[in-house]
Amino acid sequence: MDYFAEIRFGLMFAHLRFETAFEPFGERGPDLSISRDGQRAYVEVRRFRSEDRAEEIGDELKAYGNPSKDIKRIIDRIIEKFKQLDCGNGIVALWNDHDDWELEFEFAMNDIRLESSNGIRQLPATLLFSVFGSASLYVRRRQRFYAEPFQQLSEPYVTWAEDLKKL
Repeated sequence: MDYFAEIRFGLMFAHLRFETAFEPFGERGPDLSISRDGQRAYVEVRRFRSEDRAEEIGDELKAYGNPSKDIKRIIDRIIEKFKQLDCGNGIVALWNDHDDWELEFEFAMNDIRLESSNGIRQLPATLLFSVFGSASLYVRRRQRFYAEPFQQLSEPYVTWAEDLKKL
């Protein structure tokens, strides 16, 4: 199922007229290479499974979620992808199988940017943005993807992020 998330993002970028290639440096590197407008970027994909969030309560109920824990989990997963994006411009793509984490994603990205601006966390200079999508967004909403920059973006990367939001 993890490969389906990579394929989903590859198809999404192809739909936006990006040239795409899977595993451009082999299994240890980024999942995708994309290029458009004379620029190239590398995409590292992370899939969140339903068991990444649910917590058992008794025999019948499951917890809805813990926003602060979910935000921390998203931050941790984004940061662990940085090492695979040390080959050029980077994008972290997150897919969540079941849950609506768009608010948690936005809070996580705000926290990462704040920590970077305060000198608490150093971000690789080549990081562009992170994109988030989920199965529930696909079914219920017109907007299917959220894109948040790691830093101030220049063209054509601003347009890339905006194009993702329009899908």
